Amino acid sequence: MPDVQELDTAVAERMGHPGALRATAFDSRGLPIEIALLGPREYADEHAVTIHYDCDPDEPTRGSSELHPYATLAEAEAGYEEEFARLSAELARTPSP
Repeated sequence: MPDVQELDTAVAERMGHPGALRATAFDSRGLPIEIALLGPREYADEHAVTIHYDCDPDEPTRGSSELHPYATLAEAEAGYEEEFARLSAELARTPSP
């Protein structure tokens, strides 16, 4: 299981956010789910949390994503931790093949 404080630079680069403050990936039966906490230089003038579901930078039409903007870093960190916990719980309930 990934660490909520982790900054995996390879994941941040793959997501297209090399300046991410935190980034990590989950594996859902071979499908990647990537999450990143973005600072204001990465997303307009706001902080944000972005989640990529089975996205591939080499295949732009593959997968889907979410973007959650926040006014402050504290709000974004709390949002990141909530999304991280939600994903962790959902994947823990997913039966293994």
